[in-house]
Amino acid sequence: MTLSTILLSLYRTYHIDACFIADHLHLPDETVVSWEEGKAFPNEEQTKKLSAMFAVPLKTLDEAIKEGKKHETEKSSDDSGL
Repeated sequence: MTLSTILLSLYRTYHIDACFIADHLHLPDETVVSWEEGKAFPNEEQTKKLSAMFAVPLKTLDEAIKEGKKHETEKSSDDSGL
């Protein structure tokens, strides 16, 4: 499961959007949107706050972030071979 999938599920479940999360974490909306797109990832403190806000196990978020970073690294490797 990716962080994007988790975020989109939270949006549907709680009827919220990226702006809601950004406001509660005191971040620009663009930051949360970049998490959705897999272009960036929350830091440890932000991940803990997300976990607490939505009762998502920290381990689940950590694994999703790890998977996203792995995918981004693989994508970068593929792009450099062009």
